[in-house]
Amino acid sequence: KAADAEKRAVDGEKKAHDAEQKASESEQKASSAEQKAAGAVKKAADAEKKAVDGDKKAAVAEQKASESEQKASSAEKKFAEAVQKAADAEKKAVDGDKKAAAAEQKASEFEQKASSAEQK
Repeated sequence: KAADAEKRAVDGEKKAHDAEQKASESEQKASSAEQKAAGAVKKAADAEKKAVDGDKKAAVAEQKASESEQKASSAEKKFAEAVQKAADAEKKAVDGDKKAAAAEQKASEFEQKASSAEQK
């Protein structure tokens, strides 16, 4: 009986040791899982930061695009004004030519009258 009891005690110790080992392995696995979870949380935070940065960059790019559009629109308006001014200047030049031609015509008529008067 004593031998049986000793054998049982040895078996019990062995089982206890195995259980301890399993518990230790489980702890390591849990620790490893925790580290992985922490890594995943950090990656998610980094990804979120990148997304926020991306949004900021997109907003800046949109702002620049809007400014460029305004500049282009302003340049188009200035070009249209310049074309209008050129057209106005051309019209004035034509009017000036007409007036000059009319003045020449009158001068020619006066010359003829003067010449005619001289002959008389």
